[in-house]
Amino acid sequence: YDSSFFPFNGFISVGQIGAAVCVLSALVTWSVRSVRANGRTAFHWAVWIGWFLALAVSGVSEYFVQRHGDWYFGCYAVMAVGCFFMAWLPVQMYKSICAKKKRQRSEA
Repeated sequence: YDSSFFPFNGFISVGQIGAAVCVLSALVTWSVRSVRANGRTAFHWAVWIGWFLALAVSGVSEYFVQRHGDWYFGCYAVMAVGCFFMAWLPVQMYKSICAKKKRQRSEA
């Protein structure tokens, strides 16, 4: 038993929660700036829904790794995809701001 795991569930560690919160804070920051620059669009909703789905995929994969050790390769592969999307989606939100600024410069 690893002491960094939360006692109420036994499979999600403090480090994993900390990493998710850091990525979530980046998503919130870039979301606010993107909504200010572009207005609220379906793109923003899609990114948020995608991020929470990726979080769920990562969490469920971690659960299965801890409960079914013989599934570790598949679980970690799925978790890697979930983690990739958790990191990639805030970058897409940032790029939406850059695209708006680029359009403004080209119009001027």
